[in-house]
Amino acid sequence: NFMLIYLEEADDEVLARMEREGAKVGDVTITLAWDDYNDLDLHVYTPSGAHIFYGNSRAEVERTEGGFLDVDMNAGGGKSKEPVENVFFGDAEKGIEAPRGLYRVVVQNYSYHEVERDAIPFRVLVRKNGEVTEYHGQTPKGKSGDESNVEICSFQYKGRTVAVSGAGRPSAMEAS
Repeated sequence: NFMLIYLEEADDEVLARMEREGAKVGDVTITLAWDDYNDLDLHVYTPSGAHIFYGNSRAEVERTEGGFLDVDMNAGGGKSKEPVENVFFGDAEKGIEAPRGLYRVVVQNYSYHEVERDAIPFRVLVRKNGEVTEYHGQTPKGKSGDESNVEICSFQYKGRTVAVSGAGRPSAMEAS
């Protein structure tokens, strides 16, 4: 139930949200965006088996060599109708490369903050080695928590194959 879009550059509107919230970009960057007050959550499973999400945003930083949830929005009540969540791995300026191996991405409707109990449309951008893949999907209608989990993708990261862009911006680790 996904529409897959291959992009040269990420969706400008999602990039604007990332910039507004101070989201960082690493070797591997996974970004979730949706358009209402509900609380969607981005879950990323790393090659080492760590699970990065709102309940474990920093605890595994050493173990996952820089995996970090740096933006988590609409938790505890709707704050934005243009929310974004972001997980990044690796920091070229600090000499830290994202772990190589298999990553898995899941989106969950943690809780509804609006009256409707509809499906919630979202998009996920996966950026690695200068390429962005965009996935469009939605959470199941009327479900929240674990029963609302939507498997987005699994992908292999095989290491840096292009020069890292973004020179001149603060490094991911300095800014976090």
